[in-house]
Amino acid sequence: MNGVQINGRTVFNNSDINTPDIDGGIADDIVIGLNTPAAGFFTNISSGANTVFLVDGIPDPLLGSITDVAIDKNSGDIYVKETVVTTTTWNPLDKSEYITLSNGNLTAVCNTSFTVDSVRSVVGVPYGKFYWEITMDDLMAVYSSVGIGTPDADVNVAPGSDVHGYGYRNDGGSIHNGIWSSFGNTYTNGDIISTALDMDNKKIWWAKNGIWQNGGNPETETNEAYNNLNGTFHSMDSPGYTAGVQITANFGETPFAFPVPLGFSAGIGATVLTWVKKTNQTQSKIITPDSPITNNVTWTDIIPAKYELEKIIFVESAGNSATLNLGTTAGANDVFANHVITADTITTIVLNKTFSLSDVQSLFLNDDSPSAFWNGASLSATLLVQKVI
Repeated sequence: MNGVQINGRTVFNNSDINTPDIDGGIADDIVIGLNTPAAGFFTNISSGANTVFLVDGIPDPLLGSITDVAIDKNSGDIYVKETVVTTTTWNPLDKSEYITLSNGNLTAVCNTSFTVDSVRSVVGVPYGKFYWEITMDDLMAVYSSVGIGTPDADVNVAPGSDVHGYGYRNDGGSIHNGIWSSFGNTYTNGDIISTALDMDNKKIWWAKNGIWQNGGNPETETNEAYNNLNGTFHSMDSPGYTAGVQITANFGETPFAFPVPLGFSAGIGATVLTWVKKTNQTQSKIITPDSPITNNVTWTDIIPAKYELEKIIFVESAGNSATLNLGTTAGANDVFANHVITADTITTIVLNKTFSLSDVQSLFLNDDSPSAFWNGASLSATLLVQKVI
């Protein structure tokens, strides 16, 4: 069974049987059997402070509140209502005229020399904790800067040149209100500068190639570059002083090069409350037919629709080996043929075979020879299957 954690409980999707697995869950967990045929079964369930919604398809965006759970009664997919970040880009309408944007407004190039200018991101954040990265594609001069600024910060100068912004320059200094301070390591072509912005505690940290500068640690809220940040801050960045210098932002639209600090959102942008899918349509289950098996047997409707038969594990207990076939019709061997089940041991047959996406499948286990009568073997069988759709 698949499970989703909500406030110390687990909600299990027990989609293929109506009686919970006795080995699953702990006290106060919830199991929902989605194939119960009784009319009116599909109702919403209260789980402490949360509600479990049973829905047709993807949940309605307006349904539920944070940490609620929704289960698609058709597919068994589980969704949790979560706050997620929709990533931003640099703003083509909020930049110096001497900066050119490309690559979906994620790459910034200085198009003239002897001027230091900036570009601001579309989205600014007044609260929350965010992480993002800026890659130094091509630095040919000093005064490149990674930083933040409010909407009042001047984009015709580097971030931190006025009271409305803060910056980390490629000469290793930090800057705010035009005051340069010794801060960290210098950086150059190919280096990646990470920003951890904590607007809940009004602090900011910068890292070079995954190393937080000046002994900083965003996770423990220590040795920040600056504190007492007030306002709504955007990523605000300057490629540098010479025509052709280039930087590229990753605001969370692709995987990051370095780990996101614990508690920080992976990216900067607008936060929205939405349903997040937690299951991936793959569910494993174990099927154990009646035993002992001592002669040809039919396993009626044993493989559910949309399931792959991964393997069968046989255990022989009478001290006699047998050579067997398995087919989808009586006497057939289209699943496996002439497999020797060894005496007094375990025999595993790997199959990875899908039969039908719409119908259950029966299987027929039989001796490879009509006159062999299983050679006196006595078997138990365990079938491992996995949902594929």
